[in-house]
Amino acid sequence: MPRNLPMTWARSAIIISDLFGPIRNPTFTVIQIPDGTFRDYAAPGVLLLSQRIWDPRGSDRTIARLVAQQWWGIHGCSRDAR
Repeated sequence: MPRNLPMTWARSAIIISDLFGPIRNPTFTVIQIPDGTFRDYAAPGVLLLSQRIWDPRGSDRTIARLVAQQWWGIHGCSRDAR
């Protein structure tokens, strides 16, 4: 791994938790997908990242956005919200 992506994910999760409260399920799976499909995608508990995101020039902002989507995907679709 060319850079410390797990630390980037963890740092993003800590900052977002401080802003919006704890996430219900703090574990998620990171899956690398081939280039030429799509760049990135987040669903509850899952982050899909294209191979180019793993490059050292990949955007920390992209990682932070995908991690942040864990709050909105889970909290926004919760049955408890009804």
